[in-house]
Formats: sequence, C-alpha cells, structure tokens
Amino acid sequence: MTKKMMSRPCRPRRTAKRGAVRNGQLSASGAVVIFLVVLSGWVADDLVVNANNNYVDGDPMCPCLLPGQGLQPIHPKDTELLDIKLGASIDLETYGVGCGMHDRNSNVCSDDDLCVDGDPFSDVGVGCDRSWCERSFCFVDPTNCSLLHSLSESFEHSGRYYSYATCWDMDSFTETNRLDSLKGAVLKVGFNHNSGGWKGAYSTEKTHFKGPANLWNGPSIQFVREAAKKAQFRLNITSPPEFLRNRSLDFYSASNFDFCVYAVTLGYLDLCVADYTITDKRAITSNFFLLNNHPLYLIIPTTQVKSGWEGFTESLFTVYQPFTVGVWAFIIFFVIPLMGFLMLFHERGKPGSVFPTTEKVLVSDKNSGETIVKDLPVPFYKHLMKSIYTTTVGVLKQDYNQSLVTYGGMFNLVGLSFFILTIIAVYTANLAAILTQESQKFSINSFDDAKTAGLTFCGERKVVQSIMDSHNIKSSFVVDPLERGGDGEPGFNCDKCASRQRVFDFMTLTPGDKSGRYCDVAIAAAEDLQVLQHKGQHCNKTIVGIPIGYVQAGFPVSQEKSTALISLFLTLKNEGFYQRQLVTEEPINRCPFEVRGEGSALNLQDLTGIWITTFLFALLGVAVTCYEPRALKRQKHKPIYAYNQSGQAINTVHHDSEHGIETNVRKLSSVVRAMQSQMSGLSLPAIDDGDSENDSTTQRGDTAIPLEKKVSWDPLHSYEQNDGELPAPPAKESSAEMKKTNSFMKRLRLVPKTSKHDSDRTCMTTSDEGMIETTIDIEMEA
Repeated sequence: MTKKMMSRPCRPRRTAKRGAVRNGQLSASGAVVIFLVVLSGWVADDLVVNANNNYVDGDPMCPCLLPGQGLQPIHPKDTELLDIKLGASIDLETYGVGCGMHDRNSNVCSDDDLCVDGDPFSDVGVGCDRSWCERSFCFVDPTNCSLLHSLSESFEHSGRYYSYATCWDMDSFTETNRLDSLKGAVLKVGFNHNSGGWKGAYSTEKTHFKGPANLWNGPSIQFVREAAKKAQFRLNITSPPEFLRNRSLDFYSASNFDFCVYAVTLGYLDLCVADYTITDKRAITSNFFLLNNHPLYLIIPTTQVKSGWEGFTESLFTVYQPFTVGVWAFIIFFVIPLMGFLMLFHERGKPGSVFPTTEKVLVSDKNSGETIVKDLPVPFYKHLMKSIYTTTVGVLKQDYNQSLVTYGGMFNLVGLSFFILTIIAVYTANLAAILTQESQKFSINSFDDAKTAGLTFCGERKVVQSIMDSHNIKSSFVVDPLERGGDGEPGFNCDKCASRQRVFDFMTLTPGDKSGRYCDVAIAAAEDLQVLQHKGQHCNKTIVGIPIGYVQAGFPVSQEKSTALISLFLTLKNEGFYQRQLVTEEPINRCPFEVRGEGSALNLQDLTGIWITTFLFALLGVAVTCYEPRALKRQKHKPIYAYNQSGQAINTVHHDSEHGIETNVRKLSSVVRAMQSQMSGLSLPAIDDGDSENDSTTQRGDTAIPLEKKVSWDPLHSYEQNDGELPAPPAKESSAEMKKTNSFMKRLRLVPKTSKHDSDRTCMTTSDEGMIETTIDIEMEA
C-alpha cells in the first residue's frame, strides 16, 4: 500500500505553570491569579489535541514510532518505488513519523479526477475510493500495538507497519484494496444442494458440487453471482478432493455440507455456497459470513385425530354438541311429549279424528271356532304413545304430516311448527360452526403447551440443538434412525434421510405413538414448511405461537479470502439485494384453503354420531318387525283394518293387483254373501262370482234371494269405511249375534261415488286376501 501524505507541522503540547503556595499562605488576589492560570493551562491542553484531531505520539495503546525509537530504515528496494509513488514533494525522513495526513500532497492524491464519486459537500467524501488521502496515520511497532494495524505494501521490504486507528481515524484504504484484490480473480467455489427450504442453493439434479452453473438457482446463488459481478471476479464450481472426505469425518459429520466446510477451512476451496447452519463446531474452525437468521417455530397438525375409546366417544357426541345436556333433556322429555299430549287432548274422540275412543276387533273362540266383532275402548296410553311418536317424527322430518279436525289442534300445530322451524335452524347453524371450529382447532397453541402435554418432537439436530439443551427436552425428540444411517441420537442428522423433510413426514396424526419413530409436533424454520406447501404437500400442518429460537445461516469463507469477501458480502447485503431476492422468490402457498366462516370437509369419523344414531333406530325397527308376529299370535283381539277420513290407511291391507279384476270380484263374493246372510231386512244383489250355477239365486238358509244385478266396481278409486273390514260369518249365529251384525251394518258409512247412477252407493270392505272396492245398491230398512 502506498502512503503518500505530506507531513503537517504539529503544535507542541503546551503546559501551564501552576502557582505554588509558600508557607501555607496565599492572598486572595494571588489565589485568583493562580486559578486563572491553571484554568487556561487545562484549556490550552484540550485545544491542542482537538485542533489536530490526533495525538502526535498516537494512542498509548499503539504509540507512533519516532526516529531512533525502533523505526526500521527504508530498504533500497522500496526507495525506487517510493520516489515514483509519492513524488518529490514527500520527505521520506518524516513520512509516517507521528500522526498526520502524510499522503495529502502525494502524486496519487493530487489528481482531482480520482475522487469524482466523492461527497460534493466535502473535499473528499467518505465513500471515495481515495478518501485515505485526508486521513491521519503513523508507523507503529506491531509488537507494541493492540489497535488495528497492517503491513505497508509500499514499505514491504522495510518491514514498516502503519495504523490509522492510533490516530483515531479509519482505514478506508484497506477496505478499498480488499475489493480490488478480488478483481479478475478466479474463486474456487463449492455448491451444496439444500434439502429443504427455499432461501438456499438448489440444483435441478439435486446433486452437490456439480456444474454447470445454469443448473443452480436460489437466493444464495443469486447473491454470490451479484457479488462476483460487483467485484469483477469469476466463479469456478469445484468439488473438494475426495481424499479429504475420510479425514473430515474426524472433525465433522458425513454430510456433504460438512465436507465442503472442511475443504474451505484447509484452503482447498475459497467459498462454499448454500444455506449453511452456523453450528458451534463450524464457527470455531472456519470463517463465516452471516447471511440470515432463521426463526424456528412450533409446527403442529391442523387436525389431530384421537385414537381409542376417547376418540370414538368424542366423535359420537359431536352431533349433539350444539345443545347442552339440559337443553336436550328439556326438548326430549318435556317439549315433544307436551306437544304430543296436547295434540291428543284436542283430537281424541272427535269424529274423523285419528284418535278414536273405540276400535273394532275380532274376537275368536278357540274351542268353537266362532268369531265375532266387538267395539273395545282404545287405551289412552296407546294414543298418547302414538301422538308423541308422531310429534317426534314430525320434528325430525320438519313436517307434522297428520290431518286434524279440531281448531284447538290446528292452533297447537302452529305452535309445534314454529318450534320445529326455530329449533332446527338454531341446531343447524350451531352444528356447522362447531364442526368448522373442530376441523381448525388446535389443542396446542404454544411451545409451552407442547412441553406441558408431554408431546414428542421432530427436528433437525443442528437446528434444534440449542433448544434441546436450553429447555432440557432432549429425551422428547425422536432419534436419528439407525436403519437409515443415523446414529440413534435425538434429532435427525443422517445424510441420506432428507432430515429437513423427514421432520414433517414423521409427524403423526395420532398423538401418543409409542413406537418412537413418529412425533406429535415439530420444530423447524418457516421456510421448510413454506416450500412443501408450495408443492401442495403437508397442507394439514401449520405454525403456531411465536418463534422459539433462531438459527444463524451463511457461507463458509477461506482464511485467505475472508476479509475481502466478507466486506463485499456485507456491502451487497446492506444495499438490500438479498432482501429483494427473498421477496421475489418467496413461494406461493398452493394448499387449498377454506374461506373463514365456511365449513370444512368432514370425514367419516367426524359424523360418527349420525351414523350410530341412525343405524341404532334402524336396527331397533328390524328387531320390532321380527318380534311383532310372535306378539300378534298371543293376542286375543285382532284389530280390524280401518281408514281415516282423509283416506289414509290404518293397518292397511294392500290391494292385490296380481290376479286382476275378475279374481278380486270372486274374493268379494263371499263377503257380500255373508252380508246377505246376516242382514235382516236388507235386499242385496247377488254377486257374479263366475259360477253359472249360482248366478240365478243366492241361498240364505232355506230362502232364496233373487239377484237384481251384477256387481260393478272401479279399482282406480279409493273409498273409505269408518271402522273396518267385515269378518267372515260363523256357521251358525244366535239371534243376539244377528242383531249385533245388523246394527254394525247399519253403522256402515256409505260414501257417494261419482257415477252415472245417482242411486249407486259405495262401500269398501277388506278381507284377508286384500282390499276390495265394490259398488252396490243397498236399500236400508228401519
């Protein structure tokens, strides 16, 4: 380095004589004079120092060398060059002796064009690459200097060292020449492929140390490329010598990242480029440029599926969560039964009501085989159960599908309908909110929650080492798998198991895994999850809480090039280039996100309560159906099939359409004949049953009843009968039974049938074979 500075005369340090006190006596005026003299001496000392902005002798921590005090003589090899560099105006005997701006009048500093980029508001700007012309320095003894000092390139053979620091100035000459030393150089650079994140270096072939350069991308690669353009040096992608690999295992791990750091430490490479975690071991052995501080977060599954009985019961009762137990009890045991009871209260016993007070039943005598029809009262509890059941089904169907005949019942139905409308709306809205919250609910909201819950962690060892030690949770981390080349210690560190992605791959959705292979939560940098979700992977994982810690990342730099490269990298980083690269290359999250407030897709287990409840009632219905025939066999009274006022069947016997009209007419003949044989005073037409021998007359005991006309019927219309089906008559009947039968027949409600003959009347009867309709002329007698 050339120091071409002109010596400035330095003012001698002044001292003020201070008055003395004789015999301990001093007059007042003398005291004032002495005080002023002392004060002026102190001020003079300060003015000398501040006016020169330096010490002549330099700082006591690094004193300047004076002639005869150890200053090395100028070597003849240096003299020839110094005359050219410094010029004739520089006195070599006083150059660098004592603090001063010795280069001000040198040949280099006299050219105004050299500092055109300087600050326009000063003689020479701080940013000018020749600003050292206006800075003070002196030669120092390197063995007696604890401040910054360097060997002068201009006095290389003379062995003279200089220091700007001892004169309280900054050495910008060294900074400028650091960058100049890189100009035109070819640096041997090792590129490592980062297995995770997006802020490092990435090869399209996912290999290490292999070119060409166009296979590599990433913010770290772009940063080094820009630095090379700025300082005008070239990059040569170089692989570390293979013979160093085994030796590197004595100091580092088997990873290619540690292999590159080892090669840089020994000087085989000038620089390694990737996102290197600056561990303690790496920082001790190699120089690093700090490029980034990655915050570490707790990462958990967004949906944690509980296993075992706990998970089953939780899923089972999910559909019941919209209401509390008290509300469910109030609805099931009070509201629905009360509304059903009130409906029965209004409708029971009213004409045309579905809740009659009596019903027709068949009474059989097993000994004689006789069967008669009786009116028996319907037990109140049966109607009550039916009414409550109908109300319950109406609530579930959101429709009370039953005809009413009283105004009281209609008003009661309005109240029931309003209850159905509001309760279903509230239930649906609350259930949707609960299911949405359930799918997005995190049982763990912070790192402390995870520790308290005793969860297991996944993490890359070099990233989480400080967290394991500081929180004493090393035993909570999943170990490095031996079968994949790991060492069995906590934290993933194996070279061939993609540790950064394995952190997420081995997060299980079933907490409490006892195999030791899987973890409940993970600790990792946000960039690792970002790049995976950019690919649409691990979308069921998210970051919670604040950063747990930070991990430093940067480049290892060789000792020879570290000063110049680190200066260059810091300059480029402070200019904001790296930050702009991060903004440009930040990956977009491609996971499907649900809009907040809308429900998420639910799986089968989420709806366990619906499945269990639905199929429980279905199985109950199957059981009742299978048991019902056995119960009916033990009944003495069998209900007659009846129809309500609206034509809705009660215990309906379905129409048999398989055999056609003629067959049904034949089935009807026996019923009508029974009516003829038991109705006194009634004139009934004979029925054409297809038997020519019986078409002319119908026998009733010894009396023949002439046929008036054949029966015609319409199977496409339905009619109703108030009570039910006529039974087949017994072989012999008493007079009392005949009266009951006649009375029953008179109570038959005949509904007019729309036809061409106004005299036609229709009555519907049923038999064991099926439901039959017929149109007959009946003349009723008193």
